[in-house]
Amino acid sequence: MVEHSQPPHVLVVEDEILLNTVLCEAFREEGFKVSGVNDANEALQLLKACSGKVDLLVTDVRMPGELDGLELGWFVAELWPAVPVLTVSGYTGDARRRPVGPFLAKPFAIESLMFNANRLMARGTDWRE
Repeated sequence: MVEHSQPPHVLVVEDEILLNTVLCEAFREEGFKVSGVNDANEALQLLKACSGKVDLLVTDVRMPGELDGLELGWFVAELWPAVPVLTVSGYTGDARRRPVGPFLAKPFAIESLMFNANRLMARGTDWRE
């Protein structure tokens, strides 16, 4: 895991409640601080409230609401460019829609999620390179 003075803060955006719970718990077990929300609008509200101070955004693509996860990722990259974005989806065709960062196809192993999460956070502000 990346060295921080405080636990890294991960924002999980997933509308499937069970999967949201599993992802949040997996990050907590690895020592992360986690916030889980169910759609992009909730994610934006949380990000605005904390001035974008999260260490990683993990977002599903297809969710209810005005914004999908890809649009959320690009919006976050524009407003808070230091926040790495990991996009996940059960629809592999979503990867062709140009996610802002790495794409992880569902189903995935928790180990793969943690590997990608730690790799993105270790890159810091150079996470898109």
